[in-house]
Amino acid sequence: MNNMRSRQHAYQKHKSNSTGALNSLYSINLTNGDVTYEHAMLLNILNNSAPYAKEVPEEALILGNFLSSMTPTLKKLGYNHGVSIGRALYDIFGIRNRLAYPQILDQLSKFFEQVGYKNCDYNVNGRFVSFRIYKTKHKCSSGPIHDIEAGIISGFISASIGDISHISETSCAYAGGEYCSFDSAISPKFSAPESIERYALHMQREGTLEIGDKIRTEYYMLNLMPLMDLEYSDSVCIMLHYLGSRAIKYIMPDNKNKVKILQGIKAIYNKIGFGDVVCTQKPLKLEIILDDLRSNKAFADFSASFAKGALEGFSAKEDYTVTYEKQGDIYKITIK
Repeated sequence: MNNMRSRQHAYQKHKSNSTGALNSLYSINLTNGDVTYEHAMLLNILNNSAPYAKEVPEEALILGNFLSSMTPTLKKLGYNHGVSIGRALYDIFGIRNRLAYPQILDQLSKFFEQVGYKNCDYNVNGRFVSFRIYKTKHKCSSGPIHDIEAGIISGFISASIGDISHISETSCAYAGGEYCSFDSAISPKFSAPESIERYALHMQREGTLEIGDKIRTEYYMLNLMPLMDLEYSDSVCIMLHYLGSRAIKYIMPDNKNKVKILQGIKAIYNKIGFGDVVCTQKPLKLEIILDDLRSNKAFADFSASFAKGALEGFSAKEDYTVTYEKQGDIYKITIK
């Protein structure tokens, strides 16, 4: 059995002119065409070193993990999306570093560390792979919720060996484990779906404190991509509206002071990565600014839905209006 490889990688600046297109779930060929969204975001992560990188609190990604774990269909969709990301990532590393398997897994470890996680290591024994990602421990889920990351590892390894390699998350730091463990499997195994109420209780326990690592905004957005599909985005908006109403009641249950409640909403937004909030009391108004990486209509709908739920959570008013304004590379959402 190979020795466990574990290393802390410094941020490095890479240069690449690679372009590509995703042809199918387990087949990617580089072309001279346009760069796909996955390639663009991955290249941005690899090319932009700290302190120039844009980041969100780890809690933002935890919320995304929960939303992607609400139904078996979403969990499978997330896994398949991760496979596409993993193969796109191998596409990039395959050009930059002509490394053989399993040595190229060092590059996958480095990628997760550049995303913002503390450390990664892996163990290879023949065709069996065990991959670990060390994260801040949160007792917030009932089981593994990182189907997208399992898919990323599967897609990367599959591209490396030229054959399909399924991966399942067998232990999760967000369910009380020491780390998130991803192991080879005959077929992907998905844990039972999570409930939005469980996440609301998690918010009640931790309030507005930011606990955990800083995660690259590009990676956060890649994780949310399946939820932005038109087939699912309306349902996600409904869940976020409900969660917004619960969050403000849980975090500030007895507070009737409008100023403090608006400050609480702003603090929640800083924590979950839904944009920068400016609040005014008279008249009551929220302005949410989404930077260029989050300047996406579906994401703007998610952010607005949560805000409307939070406002309605402490106010009897239910006819808040939402307007969207595109200002260059940013989105401005106004709710009043």
